[in-house]
Amino acid sequence: MSTRKRPASEPPAAPPKRRRRSPEEAREEILLAAERLLRAGDPEHVGLKDIAAAAGVTHGLVAHYFGTYAGVVRAVLARWNKAAAMETFERIVEAREHLDFDELGVFVFDFLSDRQRARLAMWLSFQDDDPRKQKPEGPREGAMLRILVDLLEQSMPSIRERQGKDPVPRRKIEQAVLLTLAAGHGYAFGAERWWRALGREPSPEARDELRRTLWLAVQRMLDDPSPEPNVLSRSQ
Repeated sequence: MSTRKRPASEPPAAPPKRRRRSPEEAREEILLAAERLLRAGDPEHVGLKDIAAAAGVTHGLVAHYFGTYAGVVRAVLARWNKAAAMETFERIVEAREHLDFDELGVFVFDFLSDRQRARLAMWLSFQDDDPRKQKPEGPREGAMLRILVDLLEQSMPSIRERQGKDPVPRRKIEQAVLLTLAAGHGYAFGAERWWRALGREPSPEARDELRRTLWLAVQRMLDDPSPEPNVLSRSQ
């Protein structure tokens, strides 16, 4: 098959022009591309070049906005955490009005036990770059955790009064939140393995069963009348 030869006088074809984006549009498209790749794959197998190609921008532009690959991961996690925090706050308000916390518990546990989110957070925690040196990409997870405990502390007196129960100190709220965090993150990594080790198949029913058990544990922790936690090592 013959191909047409370009006459010597014909100018070479111009390379395709990149679409012009505002800085805000470029950054948003980079983040969206990073979210798609990180949601679908192992963070070890994704890099700045992959994200740049998926977003249709240069490698240098990704580095300009986020510095390092870890910076991109941190921005994605901050975005997920912020969205989840906003929905959690809305659900707390609804639960306070109706004294129905089941939906709040389901949402929080599902978010915390999301395997890919937990995987990215774990990967990020082992990186060498110091998060404090990065430009802030929104509230850190630690800050969001304190805000959540603050909101619960403010809401608890009226909730407990309407339930006919005694108020709870902040330390118990913190323990309940940390218990939920630990259970959710642990379930994200070990659920399938642990259920099969117990001779059971992982399933939505098994997940619901564990979620109900966790909620009962949280309620018991909040209702415990003891003024101080029972720490075995206290007398040692």
